[in-house]
Amino acid sequence: MSAQPGSGDPWPLGWLEGLAARSAECLGYPSHHGFTNRELADLLALPLNNLGDPFSPSRSATHAHDLEREVVRAVARVAGADPEKCRGYVTSGSTESVMHALAAGRDTLRSVTGVRPFVVASDQAHGCVSKAAKILDLKLIPVPSGPSGALDIPALASILSAWPDHPCLAVATSGTTFLGAVDPVGPMARALEASHPGRHRLHIDAALAGFLLPHTGASDWNLASGGHSFSVSGHKMLGVPVPCGISVWLDGAFSWDRSTPGYLGGPDITLAGSRAGLAAGALWLALCRWPRERLSREAGQCLENARWLAASLREEGWTALRHPHSATVVFPKPADHLCQRWQLHVEGEAAHVVAVPRVSRRLLEQFMESLGPAPEFSCDFLPERTDLR
Repeated sequence: MSAQPGSGDPWPLGWLEGLAARSAECLGYPSHHGFTNRELADLLALPLNNLGDPFSPSRSATHAHDLEREVVRAVARVAGADPEKCRGYVTSGSTESVMHALAAGRDTLRSVTGVRPFVVASDQAHGCVSKAAKILDLKLIPVPSGPSGALDIPALASILSAWPDHPCLAVATSGTTFLGAVDPVGPMARALEASHPGRHRLHIDAALAGFLLPHTGASDWNLASGGHSFSVSGHKMLGVPVPCGISVWLDGAFSWDRSTPGYLGGPDITLAGSRAGLAAGALWLALCRWPRERLSREAGQCLENARWLAASLREEGWTALRHPHSATVVFPKPADHLCQRWQLHVEGEAAHVVAVPRVSRRLLEQFMESLGPAPEFSCDFLPERTDLR
């Protein structure tokens, strides 16, 4: 690297150009670039620190809590809840959101029952669920997924019946990391209420698809079908330039320590200390720039591009699968140099592409031109998922 800290040079020679080129060809990870420098310049000039609960008083005045509250209310509507009966905050990403839901659920259920809860989530859930359970010292029991990649309800019921004396924390995934499947929130909520009435909390992790699913005709995926809390990422579909997430929960879902740290001026129900006001401001700006009509158009284009890619792969002899409400296309892993060039998400012998808004039809055409002939083998798990088209 030509530049070193303290050298006075802004960036290493060619670093920005190389990063821009690599970003343009990233197909396997759902980042989206939706902002210009000019739109964020005013925010970058301010030291915005969103300390503490945005719905509580603060002694600091250099924050964007007012914008953060509007973001939380907007996401509550996306989640199918009454924004006036919800609280939440902007997180560093969905890993923090899931961690927050499990920590709050653990403390709430333990205070009521005196027993440490266990966690259930699909075997297709994001790795952050396992990470959070480990950090919080909670037992995680993976629930097998069915042919579509969604959580299997009979398997969940069997696990719940084996743990009748422990409260349960459940995570439903609306848009699984690799397959893009949607766990059935309503049946999950009913199974939990039947086996653990009043002794469970259900979090919905919609990090990948929370801003996509409302425009796809999907049902049974958000708080309208059940559950207590919901989270979504801001840097995927919306294209916020810094990783961030939004956590929303129903009033009364969790009990909190209402003590007030002296430097805050109000109780703190967040996991983080200092939080980026830039993220809250950028989310507010994104939601202003992306009204429902535009989001619907963009979602439709994402789904159409995903359908086109799946059909094109099949025409060339590849196995290709796509969940009906997903912009994710799964297929056998191509050559290593292509996985590296296109930055494909690879699991075992399978890979996927996520058609977020920045992924144009022309870029997908270039990807298809680079692939070459289909492999002579197919992934072990792909033929089993016959209901994915």
